[in-house]
Amino acid sequence: MTAPACVPAGLVKENVRPQTRIAALDLGRFLAAFGIVWAHAGAPGAQAGYTALGLFLVMTGYLAVGSYQRAPGPGFWAARARRILVPWLIWCVIFRVLHDVVGHNPFRLLSEPFSLLIGPAIHLWFLPAAMLALLFVPGLARDIVSRAALIRATAGLVVLSALLVAVQTGAGPLDGHLLPEPFPQWSFSLPIYLWGVLHALALRLGAGRLTLAGAVLASAASWAVVPGLASVQMILSALAFEALRRLPLHGSSARGALWLGSHAFGIYLMHPFFTLLAYKFLGPDLPKALLALVSFGGAFFATAVLLQLPLARRLA
Repeated sequence: MTAPACVPAGLVKENVRPQTRIAALDLGRFLAAFGIVWAHAGAPGAQAGYTALGLFLVMTGYLAVGSYQRAPGPGFWAARARRILVPWLIWCVIFRVLHDVVGHNPFRLLSEPFSLLIGPAIHLWFLPAAMLALLFVPGLARDIVSRAALIRATAGLVVLSALLVAVQTGAGPLDGHLLPEPFPQWSFSLPIYLWGVLHALALRLGAGRLTLAGAVLASAASWAVVPGLASVQMILSALAFEALRRLPLHGSSARGALWLGSHAFGIYLMHPFFTLLAYKFLGPDLPKALLALVSFGGAFFATAVLLQLPLARRLA
């Protein structure tokens, strides 16, 4: 999220503005992590987890543009692999062991080949999805250097959103048949992630209203295909992002937001482990809100401890 050290030459010609650091987005990462834990625990209002996940996706796409600006060559892929794939592999191993020790449904690698895309814990679907979605970033960052190009890309996103909502729900030609996990999750996440990418590019062109209008149209198109809360998450996530982007944080408040944001990834990765501990030691009848708070608090504390290690800090 730091200001880019360089901008691709093709963008300089269009006099676009480089992406700058927005401290409030660190706070947004932390709040989104809490919302996801709250939803996974099944606490009251758990449907807000859709928007928490959507906000995470928007910020991931938005920040990927800045990462590409800073290192548009092989360094872009190396840094993302270190930050995304290495933690994914580590936690696949950890959750694999947990499933063997305490699970009633052990991880069946060979009989369920799609499990290779999520690991032994379903919440890990996000990491390979984020890595694969990066394939769109270089081309979009190079090609969208005018409002006309931005309008074309946003129109394409509206169409893509309407098509993929059918994959999420098994609507249309799928005739009620859901694809194996993680394809429903990926079909939900990709349009919102791409909106974050396009919005980062739009803001550099001074055309943020175009992508906001695109979010409205994409949500309307998705609602027309399948009415429901999931169908309007692009506009809800976009509005949440814009509210955060405008939040004035400076000095100590900005440093505090950065500190909280540095814990978000660890909280996301580790909270199922603490949910398991809560069930084991506090019982299965634990109120869901308390379960969420215990899971979140345990993951937050564990992340704070791990961040004292140099290797963990590089992955944070």
